[in-house]
Amino acid sequence: MKNRAVSAKAAGVVLAGMLPLLPGQVLATGSSITEFSLQLDAPGCSVSVPGDHSLGNMVAGTKKTRAPYTMKVVCEADRPYVLYAEAIGAPSSGTDWAAMLVDGKAPAPGAETTLKLLKNGTPVNLQGAGKDDNSATFCSGSTARACTLVPEVNVPVNAEKGYVSTTVRFTLRHT
Repeated sequence: MKNRAVSAKAAGVVLAGMLPLLPGQVLATGSSITEFSLQLDAPGCSVSVPGDHSLGNMVAGTKKTRAPYTMKVVCEADRPYVLYAEAIGAPSSGTDWAAMLVDGKAPAPGAETTLKLLKNGTPVNLQGAGKDDNSATFCSGSTARACTLVPEVNVPVNAEKGYVSTTVRFTLRHT
């Protein structure tokens, strides 16, 4: 949520016209500057997500979908938003898939276990392009909703063995 600070300045103005001066009276003129500060808060939204999401045991030479992953978006007021994803994994990741790290290290090319996140059977963009491109987002709305993704894991026959993991960062952007 972005807060916007607004400053306003009001200048005090003295109006002087043709006033008759009486003996002993002095006409005073002057000005002053008064500053006002205020903060405008846009109603916010929150996203609740499950913590770590286990993909279970994997077998070399298989490609399987896993248990769904659901995020819930709740907004204080109707406010348009989109969710997008960015995989932070091995450097060989593609547009809609992420190479998973094995024991914290990038596997050899061609031996990567990969992760896709599917929305209604279609892979979502995992490069963070939703930051600027609404077509690269996977969930949008203006009211509370649940957004569910289904992980798909592809383990090649020659996959490196070990503990595989990747991190996917989900970002809520107000539109």
